Amino acid sequence: MTTIANEEIIYAPIEIESADQLHALGATWEDCKTWRIGVTPVKVILVPADQETRDFLIQDLRRKYVNRSRETRCQVPGKYNRPVTCPAKNHCDCCPYGMNADDRSSKVVSLDSLL
Repeated sequence: MTTIANEEIIYAPIEIESADQLHALGATWEDCKTWRIGVTPVKVILVPADQETRDFLIQDLRRKYVNRSRETRCQVPGKYNRPVTCPAKNHCDCCPYGMNADDRSSKVVSLDSLL
């Protein structure tokens, strides 16, 4: 974003988890925006910051929420038939691997099956 004097203003997202945080920042719920990070909607408020702070806060949000959404993905055959986490571009309703609810967890190898 730019101002009238063509100075660039950078905004950094701060995650809002409670009303106490809003009061500390002097903001209201109307000032918040909802961002989707991974599959999770997150309430954030944008505050002016420098580029380094903005990059750090965005990386922190992504690390927190994208990794959580990746944990719920299926294990599918990858290269050389090794199981890998299903790519985010595949949607569960039209799964190209034909998975059903029983197949969604990774297989557990027990010693009994090897004996």
